[in-house]
Amino acid sequence: MYTPRRQPTASTSKRTLSATPSLCSSPGSSISGDTEIADNEGEYIPHSLSPWLYQRFPIRAYLANSGFPLFKHLGKPSLLALKDLQFALDWPTYRLLTRKLADPSSLRTLKKVIRFGTRQELATAVNRELAQFSEDRMALKPPIEGEHMLSMNLPCDGVVDFNEEDKQFLAALQNEDDMFRIYKGYVLDTVTAATRLMRRYPPGIKCLDFKITNRFCPDHRTKWDIFTLPKIDNNDEQVALAVIFVPPWEFGSGDFRQFVAEKTFMNNSLDLLDRRLKEHVASDVMWAVTYDTLYQRGTRFVVSNYVNWAFGSFNYDWTEARVTEVYEANLTDLEGNMNWAPHKGATVLELLCYWTYICADKPVGY
Repeated sequence: MYTPRRQPTASTSKRTLSATPSLCSSPGSSISGDTEIADNEGEYIPHSLSPWLYQRFPIRAYLANSGFPLFKHLGKPSLLALKDLQFALDWPTYRLLTRKLADPSSLRTLKKVIRFGTRQELATAVNRELAQFSEDRMALKPPIEGEHMLSMNLPCDGVVDFNEEDKQFLAALQNEDDMFRIYKGYVLDTVTAATRLMRRYPPGIKCLDFKITNRFCPDHRTKWDIFTLPKIDNNDEQVALAVIFVPPWEFGSGDFRQFVAEKTFMNNSLDLLDRRLKEHVASDVMWAVTYDTLYQRGTRFVVSNYVNWAFGSFNYDWTEARVTEVYEANLTDLEGNMNWAPHKGATVLELLCYWTYICADKPVGY
């Protein structure tokens, strides 16, 4: 588990070509193919639109075609090899997660896990929401002020590429600080930037920033990191969305399938977390972590081992959870080659941005 000591610098990935403009109109307005664009020494300003609404970034194509960095962690198997890992080594007993049956008030109320709709239904919802960006007008032109405030750090062919600093870092991860930078600097900061753009927030607005909140579920020798999006500005106790990471060498594909499987928790198994009662207990531990993170704070969550992802929500009294099937992320190696995941109607990045988009509150005063 990452303990904040310093704030690692997010990736400084550079665009490989002049950023591609897209006309991000405000909701309710329309932009025809005849929209005028004034040329002033290379700077293009959309006619009748506020400058901050004009972002030179092909957001729809970017979300569909980006990949997560295929990093190398010293002393660990490669991410591609870890895709074949079924069950990780036995997890330790987490005493702070264990509940005493003699204290009914401490017992978890979650009793049932069901499927979050079908793959087709989720893909339809995601693509319906993102369809508003499909007709953005694009052209290769020099960037304008404000565009480089977008922290789009995930590589995408023809739009964003790794620079030398990225390559050196991603070739030799060593510790928890480095994993934090992967989770926050590359993945979540990109989600934040993309969602701000989708919400049409001005570049100067500071919002939708994920914060590390491991204090919600502390214990010794933990394997997870918890990032939360505050539901209300400056109120970390109310959570709009929780994203919980566990490294892929600690949580295999078999563990993940157990996590998303429909089930009923019997005999207080989610309170006891007893390894003697179940061969592989890691998935139950992750349900306990997810529940403890959100109980009386929020309902929506994402759980990931970086390669595999699941999206879900609790009901109003946290007695039932709905969770999607497992989605695998596209991975991009240091040379920009993409390892495409099986397509299920939406990419992991599209799902992440959609989940964040529907959870996001407007900034105070906006």
